[in-house]
Amino acid sequence: MTKVKMKLVNIISDRESLDEILSRFIELKNFHPEPAIKIAKSVHGLSTLYDVNPYTKILEEIKSLAKSMEILLTSVPVDSSKCDIEEMRTYVDAGKARYEELCSHLKEIEQLVAEDEDALCQVKNIESLDVSLDDLFSCETIVSRVGSLPLDSQERLKYYNNRPFIWNSFSVDQSYSRGIYITTKAFEREVDNIFASLYFERSHIPDFVHGTPENAKENLQEEIESMKKSIQKLNNLKIELLENVKDTFARYTAELEYASKVYEARKYVVDFGQRISITGFIPEEELENLAIAFENQSNVEIEVRPPNNDMRLTPPKGFKKSWLKMLSKKSEDFKFSY
Repeated sequence: MTKVKMKLVNIISDRESLDEILSRFIELKNFHPEPAIKIAKSVHGLSTLYDVNPYTKILEEIKSLAKSMEILLTSVPVDSSKCDIEEMRTYVDAGKARYEELCSHLKEIEQLVAEDEDALCQVKNIESLDVSLDDLFSCETIVSRVGSLPLDSQERLKYYNNRPFIWNSFSVDQSYSRGIYITTKAFEREVDNIFASLYFERSHIPDFVHGTPENAKENLQEEIESMKKSIQKLNNLKIELLENVKDTFARYTAELEYASKVYEARKYVVDFGQRISITGFIPEEELENLAIAFENQSNVEIEVRPPNNDMRLTPPKGFKKSWLKMLSKKSEDFKFSY
């Protein structure tokens, strides 16, 4: 491959034109900029303009929130003149708060549905006892607990045959035995401790469930259906929210990525006070295109020198298309003279 003939270039302008210069600079093709610190540290009084990127934090927050919302951020055209962080912060915070509120309500109701469905299963099991639920749970002399016991724990119950409780299993699956244990008030804490040691998972029967198991089943089924309708409503509100924010999030992301890219380019800017400069190396064949990029900027000067003119800097080594990096994904053609 043919070696590239390089030139050392200084792009000089007024500081007030910084953002406009950088917006053009990031689009340059085959330009190898030198970090400003390499130049500034060798001259007393020179400084750089790079600081903490103000766009990074909110950009990452939007991407993280979009990911949790399962929103696909599509590419959109960028209006480089717009990037109001305060506006974005207000909108993003409001969207996040509303999303978390809906998710919290959904989780709460889904948990209640799961509990009621478990209670419904246990009420169906209790039917075999042929007893009123009010009588069972309000008895002043005995206490009862319905729930699930791991199968290996049920095997260990034989070691407690001398303790004052009755265990009645209603049904068994591959992992659990579902049933009820009954004891007296006097031994309530002791027996609760025994079953807790066996990893008994209690199923709580809601307070609104009364009467016969048949009536209890009807009440539970009505409650479950009502809560499922609430879940559907909340899911619809969640979908509506996602539809409302996705385009704005995509636009904000594009604007912030562009603004962040422009800001990151500050690491190549040397600050002279009223003036600024960007120094780097460029293939000689790209000089005309470099000029065209800034041809309508009257306050821009482009100095072209031999690659070894600045002894502090070392021209990049390599071959054509092997080391040349693009600072951006796009480039434009332009012209100048020197």
